[in-house]
Amino acid sequence: MPWRTVCVEHEDPALIMKVVGKLGMKGEPNMNYIHAMKKSVGME
Repeated sequence: MPWRTVCVEHEDPALIMKVVGKLGMKGEPNMNYIHAMKKSVGME
């Protein structure tokens, strides 16, 4: 299963959500790095 990753940072949450939507990633799970690494090796 291919994974897409992106990092969007800003102090305004509304602006972050706007950018996430424009990237076509709205509704995708938001997981931290450690969780993603565990999932990739079958630990979660």
